[in-house]
Amino acid sequence: VQWFLNGRPLKTGSRVKTINDFGFVVLEISPVYPEDSGEYSCRAVNANEQKARAVEELEEILHRRPEEVTEELKEAVPVFIEPLSAPVECEEGDRAHFTARYEPLNDNKLQVEWLRDGQPIFHSNRYRMVHDFGFAVLDIIHLLPHDTGEYTCRVSNAAGEAVSSTPIKVEPSSGLILHPQNEQKARAVEELEEILHRRPEEVTEELK
Repeated sequence: VQWFLNGRPLKTGSRVKTINDFGFVVLEISPVYPEDSGEYSCRAVNANEQKARAVEELEEILHRRPEEVTEELKEAVPVFIEPLSAPVECEEGDRAHFTARYEPLNDNKLQVEWLRDGQPIFHSNRYRMVHDFGFAVLDIIHLLPHDTGEYTCRVSNAAGEAVSSTPIKVEPSSGLILHPQNEQKARAVEELEEILHRRPEEVTEELK
């Protein structure tokens, strides 16, 4: 059983789950984003059809020139087919939603990284990241003034990398009397989370 979105194979991941039991097929997507809009289709094939297709594909490969097969197996350099987008100006306490689309989709070694002003961002209680079937999503829960900066999505593999950036400005809320204290606490939590994501030798070197 295979699922497709707008004719392209749909990969399972942290948001996309499929169930195939006793003749019932189920597709679950949670949470749902605007990028999930499109036409979904389900295709079911039996073992005989799969074997026939495998034989046809093998015969096709055997009739190709060696350089054609080698070229197909090469890793494709990542590219953004939709650049990073997000609201440019927000207020403290708002939620920011960053989205981008990239290719290739079928590269298991592809890495997706997020940065703010050149510094890595890690998944935490305020930063939620999802990377599935060519979509890169970053959600920042409850924005704070120090979230202001340039955000970058970097997609890389052995063949190369692609980057896309966008700025965001967070205006402080005048109604929060304890704003400085709240921001200090938030910074302390983020610094602790950053340390937990580092390699042991990096932490040891910093403490020397």
